[in-house]
Amino acid sequence: MTGAGGSAGRSRARWGATAAVRGAGRGVAAISFPTLAHSRHGTGSPLLLLHGIGSGRRCWEPVVGLLTARHEVLAVDLPGFGDSPALAADVRPTARELAGAVGRFMDARGIETAHVAGNSLGGWVGLELALSGRVRTLSLISPAGLWRGTTPFTTRLLLRSCRRAAPWLAGPAAPLLQTAASRTALLAGIYGRPARVPYAHARAAARDMARAPGFEATWRAVSTTRFTGGRGIGVPVRLAFGSRDAVLRAGQARFLDELPEGTVAHVLPRCGHLPMHDAPEAVARFILATTDQPRPGPLAAP
Repeated sequence: MTGAGGSAGRSRARWGATAAVRGAGRGVAAISFPTLAHSRHGTGSPLLLLHGIGSGRRCWEPVVGLLTARHEVLAVDLPGFGDSPALAADVRPTARELAGAVGRFMDARGIETAHVAGNSLGGWVGLELALSGRVRTLSLISPAGLWRGTTPFTTRLLLRSCRRAAPWLAGPAAPLLQTAASRTALLAGIYGRPARVPYAHARAAARDMARAPGFEATWRAVSTTRFTGGRGIGVPVRLAFGSRDAVLRAGQARFLDELPEGTVAHVLPRCGHLPMHDAPEAVARFILATTDQPRPGPLAAP
């Protein structure tokens, strides 16, 4: 990426300077940022997997084993989700701030740049990381932030419904998730083929959504804005939406005007907003086809 090193340095300096300023006058040099929970598998060039709002790193489990032969795979819980603590109360958890936390996670592990695959909010965070020069290639899977203005009403309605239903599905109604028919009825808004989602994963996903301490603050921070400024991203970017994605619909949340020139939206057949259980092999092929790219440009559909 032309100027990536300078951009990365400026970005890290900005995040570090922000921490120092917030700590000034209180007897400390900088804020102590939370460590991000993560899992690590495989060897090779680093590949970060970033989840969506209300989710966690476990959503990537069906795909991880298909990636580890070629990459050191690090599935990360974003701040305030999964097992990661939220950002400090005075930090507004925008996608850019979440990207800053991931950048500090990379710094702590000695990772200058990495391949990144992001689903939903994780895709938006990946775009912000790419702007800071920390990304080698970027796989966007149903990324958030590609609407115009604010989050579409249908997206708000569905995610809010999931948040309200999550404590019920994680607790007293959990037995309903034990049958494929019930999972199909209850989870069709998120998955394209809900019957393929194992009971244990479905219940864990509901628990992650119900317990996420950063959900409300993050929702307020990201739902009233959108991703901008990506036309100058100079690393390979590939984009895919599930054909059954009911969360981010065509004509509402799939505008490519802020993405690099030549970005093409591919389709993952019979997949929903979280396609990792719907078609893990197709998702893995999509990611690996991206990490193999030496330069940006239009690519054939996976």
